[in-house]
Amino acid sequence: MKMKKLSFAIVFLLTIGILQLYGGKTDVTKKRFEVDPSKQAVINFIDIDGNVTVETHNRNEILFTFEKELKGGESRGRLEYFENVQPEIEFENNRLDIEINYPKRKPKIFGIISLPSVKVNSRLVVPVNTDIKIKVVDGNIDVSGLKGNVALRSVDGDLTVKQCRGPIKLRTVDGGIDVNRCSGTLSTGTTDGDVTASGVFTSVYFRSVDGEGTFTFQEGSRLKDDCLFRTVDGDIRLVFTKELGFKLQVKTGDGRIDMEGMEFKNVTMKKRNRFGAEHGDAQYTMEIKTVDGDVSLEKL
Repeated sequence: MKMKKLSFAIVFLLTIGILQLYGGKTDVTKKRFEVDPSKQAVINFIDIDGNVTVETHNRNEILFTFEKELKGGESRGRLEYFENVQPEIEFENNRLDIEINYPKRKPKIFGIISLPSVKVNSRLVVPVNTDIKIKVVDGNIDVSGLKGNVALRSVDGDLTVKQCRGPIKLRTVDGGIDVNRCSGTLSTGTTDGDVTASGVFTSVYFRSVDGEGTFTFQEGSRLKDDCLFRTVDGDIRLVFTKELGFKLQVKTGDGRIDMEGMEFKNVTMKKRNRFGAEHGDAQYTMEIKTVDGDVSLEKL
C-alpha cells in the first residue's frame, strides 16, 4: 500500500511538471529613444537569462523591444514573478543603459516545480555608428551591421557577429563564436567553445582552453598589429591570401604543423612542432601556440 501511494505521488508530481511546460503568458514592451547624430551613441546592456539581437537602420533613434513569456501555469505567485521581470532603463546624452531585473525567487516545497520559468528576448535597432557593450549569463547574442565598438560577453551562450566594422571583442565561457564578413581588429576568447571568423582583419587575438579556431583573412586584409592564436586542447586553422604579409612563429606541444603548398622565406626554425619564417612583406607577427592541438595554414 505504501509503495502504491508513493508511486501515485511521483506520477502526480511528474504530471504537474509536464503540464507546467504548456500554456503561458506573453508581454511586449517597446521603447524609442531619439539620438543626436552629432554625438556617438553608446549602449550598455546587461541581462541574466535572455537572448539579445542588435540590428541597424539609417534613422537617428534607438528602438528597444522587450518580450517575455511565462512558461507553465499562471498561478498568482508565478504571475507576480512574471510581472516583476522588467528592464531598468536610463537614457541621457546619447547613452542608453539597460539592465533586465529579475525578482528573487522563493521556492516552496518541491521548489524545482514551483519556480517560474520566464523566456526573455531583447531586440535593439540602432544607428550604424553605435558603440555597444552587452553582457549576458545564459543567453545568445546576435549583432549585425554595426560600425562602432562591439564588446560582447556571455557565460553560457553563442555569439554571432555579422558585417560589422570596427574593434570587435568577444568572450564566452561555454559557447561558440561566429564572425562573418567583418573588418578591423578582432579579439576572441572562449573556455569551451569553437571560434569561426572570416573578414578583412587588421589584427586577430584568439585564446581558448578547449576549443578550436578557424580564421579566414579575406582579400584586402593587411596587418596593423601583431596577432596571437593560443589554445590548450584544440586545433588552429588559418586561411589567407598570398598578398598578406607577416612573420610567423608556430609552436605546438603534442600537435602537428601542416603547411602543404605554402611558400615562406627567411626560415629561422623548422622542426616537427616548431616553425619560424616570413610570408610576403612581413612587418607584424602571427604567433601560434597549442598544447594538444594541430596547426594548419592554407591559401584562400
